[in-house]
Amino acid sequence: MALNAESRDILCCECKWQKQKVGPDVYYSLKEKGGFVDWYSEGQKHFALISRAGFTSRMREIAEEEKVILIGLADMIELKK
Repeated sequence: MALNAESRDILCCECKWQKQKVGPDVYYSLKEKGGFVDWYSEGQKHFALISRAGFTSRMREIAEEEKVILIGLADMIELKK
């Protein structure tokens, strides 16, 4: 969890460093955990998943619909350049 003190937005993020692609179950679990964080009522909650193996097609669909940030290993390598 991270807080932007200025905007009061909260980022809920989870990293999975496993060989299986991350699916919706991980996202829904993170979303549930994020529900327990209530630092400021005026801020927005944002969700991000980081995965070594990537994401299932269903997780990609959900991410598109719900604006979930997905970061894969290739994205991290690209950021390093």
